[in-house]
Amino acid sequence: MDDMHSKTSDNFKLPPEKPTIKAEKGWYASGDSLRAQCSSPPADPPANLTWLLNGRDVSSLVNHNVLSPPSSLLT
Repeated sequence: MDDMHSKTSDNFKLPPEKPTIKAEKGWYASGDSLRAQCSSPPADPPANLTWLLNGRDVSSLVNHNVLSPPSSLLT
């Protein structure tokens, strides 16, 4: 009986820095509207960023504008 073997390889590029968040104010009171920008350095595959408020996903309340720089990853 012949044995079958397979091998897979996952290639990825970690970003050189952590994501950064910029907000209009330094603090907010309950009921305030928050306007903020999160930026993440290029990664491959692209980073999946999730907004949380008190531990709950608020992605449905977030306006996403994704800007992708040209890829410099060579394989």
